[in-house]
Amino acid sequence: NVQSGTLEETFQGHTDAVMSVAFSPDGKALSGSADNTLRQWDTETGKEIDVFSMNKSNNSSAIGLLYSMAFSPENNRAVLSGSRGNTPKLWNTLKGEQTDSFQGHTNEVYLVAISNDGSKILSASDDGTMKVWDIESGEATHTLQENQVWSAAFSPDGGKFLIGGEGIVKLFDTNSGKEMHTFNGHSGRVYSVAFSPNGNEAISGGHDGTIKMWEIESGIETHTFKAHSDVVSSLAFSPNGNQVISGSYDKTLKLWEITSSECAASLCLEGLNKDSYKVGDKVLVKLVERKYRSESVDLWVAVVTPANEMFFMTSSLYDPYSLIPTPFKSSVKSSKKIHTLLDFEVLPWMLDGNYTIYALWVEEKKNPLQNGEEAWRSDLAVGNMKLVIDVQ
Repeated sequence: NVQSGTLEETFQGHTDAVMSVAFSPDGKALSGSADNTLRQWDTETGKEIDVFSMNKSNNSSAIGLLYSMAFSPENNRAVLSGSRGNTPKLWNTLKGEQTDSFQGHTNEVYLVAISNDGSKILSASDDGTMKVWDIESGEATHTLQENQVWSAAFSPDGGKFLIGGEGIVKLFDTNSGKEMHTFNGHSGRVYSVAFSPNGNEAISGGHDGTIKMWEIESGIETHTFKAHSDVVSSLAFSPNGNQVISGSYDKTLKLWEITSSECAASLCLEGLNKDSYKVGDKVLVKLVERKYRSESVDLWVAVVTPANEMFFMTSSLYDPYSLIPTPFKSSVKSSKKIHTLLDFEVLPWMLDGNYTIYALWVEEKKNPLQNGEEAWRSDLAVGNMKLVIDVQ
């Protein structure tokens, strides 16, 4: 029971390790095991409903050790099981029959996913390929040369899919098979990916213990959650998209509240979420680019202090602020979407009061104070920060 945290049922029947579990749309549970069986369970009574061990119609095809399986949320009869074999198998869970298999891989299939409408399948194999299948025809519509795939998921409408690899997440168009974005940020294998219910965001987690949220359209990282002390092995959105649950090798489940950004401009300042910051508080402000640009630009950042002085941020570690107008970063390429502007702890000697932060893309080698708005290459991003220094 999620609200009380109490155990509802324990399903007993498998004789070896349980490798994968899933809920069907009608609330039944399905489990796949190293004992070479699929088992269906009544979640109300905890009783086993059926055991699928081979194709009952011809008594010939053993399931094998199950690595992965997935229900089609809109089709209770369709479940895909990835097994110790070269062919993903489609099962009718109401009849306990294998209805199809998909020929094409030349080595073990260890990962599968199925679209919400039950029309498309993803499969990853030790043969170094990932295939997109059309269920109706049984044909592979695309074969991708991806030899390090650790997770996969379809978007809610089935038009896109994500795969998690070695430190990266990739977004593909399902119909064309073309890669749309590569999301860089993880420092190890990505073991879980998931789309938000509206399909606009995605989450990923893996070996580095972090959970990252991505904006699908722009491909930028919007949030990083770090609280697990070991590998993040599984992730899922709540149906309303406001929460994410994560499972980890550190033996914990964590529930996260998700807040979407209200900023729709080309440049947004993120991280200023508190009304005020007191001594000991951490301030982390990032500049996030949310729209496409093709040319390189200079980044200008200015801070106006409570004393009404304007300082320009510089790239120098020894002199990070200057009264002389100067760019913070020069010749910023279009692939660079996120920039950390402020990262500090509020200290007692800092100036009490309101600060205003300005950020702007500017044409290369131009000065926005001298050249005016003609040199601007973005909206002006503005953020406010209040420091409260209690002097005893």
